[in-house]
Amino acid sequence: MAQPLKRLGLILALSLSLWAQPVRVEFTQEHLSVEEEASLQRGLQWMVDYFQAQGMTPTRQIKARIFPDFDSFRGYQMSHRSFAAGDSPTRTAYYSIGMKELVTWRTPGLLPLLVHESQHALLRSFYRRPPKWLNEGLSEVFEGLDCSSEPPSLKPQRGRLRKVKRLIKLPEFTQQVLGVVGLSERDYNQRANLKDFDSYTCSWALIFFLWSQAEGPNTVGELIRSQQRGEPAEETLGRLAPSLADDLLPFYEALL
Repeated sequence: MAQPLKRLGLILALSLSLWAQPVRVEFTQEHLSVEEEASLQRGLQWMVDYFQAQGMTPTRQIKARIFPDFDSFRGYQMSHRSFAAGDSPTRTAYYSIGMKELVTWRTPGLLPLLVHESQHALLRSFYRRPPKWLNEGLSEVFEGLDCSSEPPSLKPQRGRLRKVKRLIKLPEFTQQVLGVVGLSERDYNQRANLKDFDSYTCSWALIFFLWSQAEGPNTVGELIRSQQRGEPAEETLGRLAPSLADDLLPFYEALL
């Protein structure tokens, strides 16, 4: 009996050791400054800690390929990236599922982009095929992390908030935001660049609303787990936020 118990103790010790490891980023091409890397590290650790608190096991190894200029980034993207249905090249950053790396360039707003794409790497490390509305919604919300503070603080993503400020005046605001959960990946990609109710803004508005409510981080955690179980998103939202359809518009009207 002593031997199995000893083995069990060793397994538990190794598990706890791995659990406690900080998230690490392997940079290729360009590197960040010491200050940038420290700021990014705080943001990544915040995300890892959140997923861990929700009983999830995200990777602690992220590979980031940063090019010095857009032309280098564009050339690499066109040579190495596989595009999903309805998707198109990006001018900023993307996460490669096949290469397991996030790819970007020295564009303005680099750190928020690294946080955004790192969320994809973390989520996909324990949830292989998340629905795009959930995956992008989380990344858009986490892009609002103020990584310079200790601990990082989550704020509204300013670009999305500006767009919502205009869209809440339209009568179909609530219907369009809630409808994002029913989009196929092709439809989601095709709606990404719409002037009104683009899919990314709708995803952000939905997830940020849920996150901002009482017990919001736990609600979002249960939303992720329910999607992993295959529960229809509409049923989950009805269970977790029964008055969502009535509360969404007043929430943003008060926020703005």
